[in-house]
Amino acid sequence: MLPALLDPVIATPAVITEFGSQPAWLQVASPAGTGMIAALRLLVDPGESEAIALAYERQLRLIEDDPLLRASS
Repeated sequence: MLPALLDPVIATPAVITEFGSQPAWLQVASPAGTGMIAALRLLVDPGESEAIALAYERQLRLIEDDPLLRASS
């Protein structure tokens, strides 16, 4: 459903690792801000940390499945 609604769909390497595979339609990109990722890892897991940092850096919309993050938005 995501590739029909959004183009492109981007995930970070940590998200791909958590997911376990990479669908052909999913692009992989790494965030540049290692300091931001390290700070975020104090609060959320590696996948969420990288995804939030990448979305912030590129000013992208973030779709998140973590209940803690969804409750705080």
